This record gives sequence, C-alpha cells and structure tokens, in this order.
Amino acid sequence: MNEPRNALLYRRLDALCEQLAGQPAASDLLWREAARDYATTEAPDEQVAAALAARDVAAFQKILAEWTADRRPLPIEDRTLLKRAMKAFRKRLKMTRLDDESRLGVGATTKGHQSGVVGITPPHEFPSEVWEELARQGRLKADRHGVYELVD
Repeated sequence: MNEPRNALLYRRLDALCEQLAGQPAASDLLWREAARDYATTEAPDEQVAAALAARDVAAFQKILAEWTADRRPLPIEDRTLLKRAMKAFRKRLKMTRLDDESRLGVGATTKGHQSGVVGITPPHEFPSEVWEELARQGRLKADRHGVYELVD
C-alpha cells in the first residue's frame, strides 16, 4: 500500500484486499497498515472499523463494493479530496479559457470571441485516480490523451 498520501483512502483499502488475496503470508502487516490508514479518518464508519478489527476480508470486500457502487458514502477524506480536486479543475479550466480569450491577434486588440476550450489536462497536484473517480461519478468526462471536461 505504498500509495501517495493524497490518494483516495477507499482505493488504498481496495489495494489492501487485492494484496491480501495475493500475499496471505504478509496479511498481518497489511491489516496493520490498513488499520493505521483508516485510524486517521475524521469520521470513522463503525462497520469499516469492525471489519478491520476482525480482519474480515469478505465484510471488507462488501463495504468496498458498496463504496464503488455509490450505495455507501465515501470516507470524508475522500469526499474532501474530490471536492478540492473539482475546485482546482474548475479554476484551471477558467484560467485556460480566459487565457484563450485574451490572446492578442494581429492587430492591437484582442480576439474578442468566446473561447473554444472545453477540456483540459487536469492539475498534476492530484493523482490520476482522483480524476478517474470523478469521471466514474459522472462529474467529469474523460476524453482522449488524459483530457477531461466538465459535465453540464
């Protein structure tokens, strides 16, 4: 679980389940790592904490499936991270559009037309899994070559 600290918590926990299936010998270390990661959450979910304490892989996989299917709210840290990422995306898109609209043309005046920019490469301050999650939720639309656009 050597994921970056600004990665989504539920994705790090999902990686734990995959590793547990592949490395049963290292399960003690993986469970401790998952418990340590989840202990930092501001509003812990009792069911998640119980599954971690009992080291119940089946219960944990069920919770992960509910997170992925949007039947259970994501941990507050993930929701906060996604909100910050959307804010950064909107700001970057706004600045890109303003830059496009204000370019100087041949003459001494600006182009004076609406920007045609609809998508951008998202800010690199957030890992790609954040943008993938926002696209999965339907808040962004993934396009070719890592370009995303807002969904109206």
